[in-house]
Amino acid sequence: MRNRRRKKRLKKLNKVTVKRIHHAMRRAKKRYQVQLTDEDIRRIANIIKKNESTFIFREILTKTHHQVEYQGIRFFVVYSSKSRTVLTVLTQEQAKSRYKFFLERNNRLDAEHQEKFSLLD
Repeated sequence: MRNRRRKKRLKKLNKVTVKRIHHAMRRAKKRYQVQLTDEDIRRIANIIKKNESTFIFREILTKTHHQVEYQGIRFFVVYSSKSRTVLTVLTQEQAKSRYKFFLERNNRLDAEHQEKFSLLD
């Protein structure tokens, strides 16, 4: 029997994933005045998948916040590990306020989290 190589196929995007990508593109344009393409959003997601981003915190089981350096700009993104896509792009102030709310809600105002909070500056 022949050993056949399987061709790597591009993942066909469903309607929900396309909407999430377009949402992230609109937020990047609004909040950073940068026009990102759908390919740029996928590259940012790949940076997160490869652990080349700075992990900030896990909001819920499938939603994580990351700081990503892309095209010389520091983006704060919310990433879904379930769908493996970028959900939205936040400003630095929004990322800080969400992280602060998370810490207060979960009573985690210890030294480790305070240090991570200071990284957002």
